[in-house]
Amino acid sequence: MPYVLGNHYELYQFLKKQQQNFRLHHAVWVQHIDRLNQCTAFAYQRVSVESCSKLNPFICEMGECI
Repeated sequence: MPYVLGNHYELYQFLKKQQQNFRLHHAVWVQHIDRLNQCTAFAYQRVSVESCSKLNPFICEMGECI
C-alpha cells in the first residue's frame, strides 16, 4: 500500500482521475508513517484509523494489487 505523507490533494485528484465516481466520502486503504501498526484509510484530505475488517478498496501501484 502507498504511504501518505501530506500529499492529500494530489492523491485525491489521482483517485478521481482513475475512477470517475470516486467521491469525497469514499475511502481507500493507505499506510501512514505515524500509524504503521494500525489500519489507516484515506478519504479526501484526511487519513483516519479504521476497523481492519472494513471493505475499503486498495490503490494499485505499478499495475499490481496485493
